[in-house]
Parts: sequence; C-alpha cells; structure tokens
Amino acid sequence: MHAVAFASALNGVADTGQKESFAPLWPGLSWSYNTPMAHPENEPLYLIVTDRDRGIFTVEGPMTDTTPWEEAATFARSHHRHIVVGPTGTRRDDLAAEYQGSHRMLAGVPPGSILRPRQYS
Repeated sequence: MHAVAFASALNGVADTGQKESFAPLWPGLSWSYNTPMAHPENEPLYLIVTDRDRGIFTVEGPMTDTTPWEEAATFARSHHRHIVVGPTGTRRDDLAAEYQGSHRMLAGVPPGSILRPRQYS
C-alpha cells in the first residue's frame, strides 16, 4: 500500500488509486536511491557517478537506462568503494554545473574514470 493511500485510509479519505509523484529538485534532474532510473520517455539522459573515497565525480551518458551503472556501483560497493550513482538529467552541462555547485569539494573527471559497466554482446 502506498504511503498516500495508507495516510488517506487513516484520515478517512477515499483512495483515488493515483500514485503520488514528486517533483525533481531541479528541472530535468532525478535522484537514485539504489533503484534503476529508467527514463520514462526513453529520452537520452546523463548520469552523475561519484567516488566519495577519491573526492571525484563524472557525468556519464547519454543513455536511456541506468541499470548497468547501478550494477557496476553495487559491485564496487561490495569491494569497499564508496560509489554513489545519481542524479540524472537530460542536459549534461546543466547537470554538471548544478552538481558541482552543491558539491564544491568534488572534482570533475572524464567519463569512464570511476566505473565501467559490464558490456553484454
């Protein structure tokens, strides 16, 4: 049961069957909490990958599905690396500028410098 439906049931309000949605922090951005971020329109998107141990981040993409990156990050974390995947955005430069602005202690590095997802033929 969704949190909204549960809260509505507690307050005596009928559930409309609509799922709750949240606006992103910035237009074109969304955050990941260890869940793959498949972009609904299959529009190419870009992904921030951060290595907290080394204090660096990169912008990967374009892509339509973050699953390979999530799997690579999970593997890296299982080997004691502090890797964070997300947020995503549709505009590379805007995504990098917003992330750099809110994470001033991190340095930007070229794509592929932190993770390399497994390629399947």
